[in-house]
Amino acid sequence: MERVARRKRQVRLARRVQSATLAVVVVAGIAAGGYALARAFGVGGKPSPASSATVPAPSTSPSILSCGNGATTLAIASQQGAAGTISTVWRVTNQGSTACRSIGYPAIGVHGPTGWTGLQVIHGGYPNINGRPAEVVVPPGGSLYFVSYWSDVTTNLGPCESVDRARVTLPGSASSVEVATSGSICPSLVHVGPVSASPPSG
Repeated sequence: MERVARRKRQVRLARRVQSATLAVVVVAGIAAGGYALARAFGVGGKPSPASSATVPAPSTSPSILSCGNGATTLAIASQQGAAGTISTVWRVTNQGSTACRSIGYPAIGVHGPTGWTGLQVIHGGYPNINGRPAEVVVPPGGSLYFVSYWSDVTTNLGPCESVDRARVTLPGSASSVEVATSGSICPSLVHVGPVSASPPSG
């Protein structure tokens, strides 16, 4: 009887091992099938690299050249003096066929008995020329303006000298424009404001 019982226990154990083995095989088969389906339909695995879309370059309008490069004329729009200080409104006109632009402070030179003298100007210093520089676009036939102040009375800072011509170089320009003028100027006391689209008031 004992041998029969032992035999039955061995049979039951063998059946359990077979059942467990079968379960492992089934699970492995399901996993393999799922992986194959995932590969077939593109699910899972390594991510595919993103396509590189071409970003269109921003459209740009034709560049506008700086004013003063050979197609401008210079004039004194107005000039007045009080208490030894000469205030001058300068007008630069675009004589070209296309618009031009300018921003910043012009350079000034004057011609006298000893030839041309480039002035070391002070930017601002008076209420109507203390504004920050802003770009000015000048259409064909249009004008831009700037204001200067200088002393015509000799002080302890240096003597004044007589002048008969003035030369202006606009910011960003490689050439100058000239105009006839007269009077005296103390080169050490010259203030200049930035270019503007209209004559500064005051």
